[in-house]
Amino acid sequence: MMITGEQNRLQRFVDGDAFTVVVAVVVVINAIVLGMATAHDLGPRLRWTMTLIDRACLAFFVVEMALKLAAFRLRFFFSAWRVFDLFVVVVSLIPAAGPFSVLRILRVLRMLRIVSVVKPLRRVVEALVRAVPGIGAILSLLAIFLYMGAVLSTNLFGAQHEELFGSLGASVITLFQLMLFDGWAGEVVRVVEETHPWASLYFIAFTVLTGFAVLNLFIAVMVDALREEHDRLQTDELERIERSQRGHQVELNELESAVRELSTKIDALIEAQPKRAPDEDAEKERL
Repeated sequence: MMITGEQNRLQRFVDGDAFTVVVAVVVVINAIVLGMATAHDLGPRLRWTMTLIDRACLAFFVVEMALKLAAFRLRFFFSAWRVFDLFVVVVSLIPAAGPFSVLRILRVLRMLRIVSVVKPLRRVVEALVRAVPGIGAILSLLAIFLYMGAVLSTNLFGAQHEELFGSLGASVITLFQLMLFDGWAGEVVRVVEETHPWASLYFIAFTVLTGFAVLNLFIAVMVDALREEHDRLQTDELERIERSQRGHQVELNELESAVRELSTKIDALIEAQPKRAPDEDAEKERL
């Protein structure tokens, strides 16, 4: 698909730093307005002002999407971030009344546009997406440990502590609470120790296995994904620099060839000039 000069300039404009900063500022303003609109004690005038600002922000987003669609045409839909931005804007345009009015609550997703606008945040999300397979494996392992611990806890402590371990679901909730170190001693361990003095050893083993080992594996996967994303961006930047250098080298070679060709033509013109006779040179020297 051929890209015209006007389209190329429009792409540089919508992807430029200045336009990106303006979009980020509007997103932040819109997020503040959406938060203030949840207050019930706003006066009529202030609520009207918030509504006006919200609609102005929405109008800006519509213009932004129109400019990007005009700039990228079909390639607009090749970017997941641009498609997400378009979805958020379309949802925001749903009327407040009608069968789909409940979807207007999704306009809060406009706050997430700050992620697609700010590149460091976008890189974190992209790293998180790439880490999904590893995270899924760790969550599966954690689910297995939780299920095993819940079955054991229900059989061991369920009869004496029905509120904490009376059922499989209650045991899962209690063990999840222990894994996050919420009320670890006072609300669970000390209570169970009154009937099972050795229970602290069981809970310590479970917490070390899940709270320290498995959750730290989760952190390790995220850090590794961020490192890979950083390395990928560095590689892409080096490739871009190398392509630019190769382009400059080609231009330099073409310029050298043009200079050599011009020099050859000049030498040919000089040699083609008629030579003057020696008598004419002597006569000119005498004069």
